[in-house]
Amino acid sequence: MKNLYIVALLSISLLSLQLYNTEQLTDEYSKWKQHHQKLYQGVEDTYRKQIFHQNLQIVNEHNARFNQGLENFEIEANQFADLTFDEFSSLYLYSSYPDQEYINNKYQKTTQKQNKSIKADILDHYDWSTTIQDYSQPYNQGKCLGSWAFAVAGSIESALYLGTYEQISPQYLINCVPQTNPCLEGSVKNTWDWVTDNQNYLDLEVNVVYTGTKGACIPSMDNIQVLNGYEMLNKDQFVQDSDYYQALQEHIVVSPLSVSSIYFQLYKKGVYDKPCGDNLNYDALVVGYDARTDQGSLPFYKLKMSWSPNYGEQGYVRIAMANKCIYEKQSYANKA
Repeated sequence: MKNLYIVALLSISLLSLQLYNTEQLTDEYSKWKQHHQKLYQGVEDTYRKQIFHQNLQIVNEHNARFNQGLENFEIEANQFADLTFDEFSSLYLYSSYPDQEYINNKYQKTTQKQNKSIKADILDHYDWSTTIQDYSQPYNQGKCLGSWAFAVAGSIESALYLGTYEQISPQYLINCVPQTNPCLEGSVKNTWDWVTDNQNYLDLEVNVVYTGTKGACIPSMDNIQVLNGYEMLNKDQFVQDSDYYQALQEHIVVSPLSVSSIYFQLYKKGVYDKPCGDNLNYDALVVGYDARTDQGSLPFYKLKMSWSPNYGEQGYVRIAMANKCIYEKQSYANKA
């Protein structure tokens, strides 16, 4: 009889703990919805709550390892925590990379190469986002898959930078570059060709603000023009790593990216070093690097994303240099 009483007490205790955890999770979900201004009701709310709880478990388990020094980056229940990775991919990543056929071909530069001098002072770390005063914060692309436009505009900004920063409008590219569907399958290569071969003028963000949809192409008000075209590079063909670092010191580089994990979706801070898939599905900006090995973290490349400043490290993600997430075939705007 005594044993039955003990079992009953244990059962009640476990039930109370379960109810407490359920209430706690419900409270966390409610706070998360309020913070991120999510408005779900009925069946949809029940479904999103379930996914949120699953992702929160992933966050807690991963961060426990992070706090033990077993992981190099931290994750969080960010604005994407109510999505499965498949849902996240369908909303924020290309289903098929628009330039895949082009980059699979023999990679040759498409414009006349500038004469380059070898720098004697190649740095072991560099960051455009802190070098440029008043550098623009990462955009929030929303449901428009316009990473190609943000990437090309950002690279052009570094080419035009001569001490004074001018923010190029990605929306102008979305409106004006001939694309079948710029919010689904915009092409970096088509954009470079349009800017270069046709000598089309660009416009500033202050004149053409981002709306997240394709609008009418109105002639540029500021007549900003890139005259020297663009360069293609293959970072894996450099004889020394320092040669690639020199390119990153001189240019903000557009790089195809493979995002293939819930951990990237929920990234918060640190150096991301999870394996990546082979499918390219995003265009990012390489704005910096740190090759030092004595800074308490893995050597990394710093990428500017277009998922708002609320994602990751104020809109940026650091990726381990040894990681293969960023593709070796990249591009950048020549300095005017």
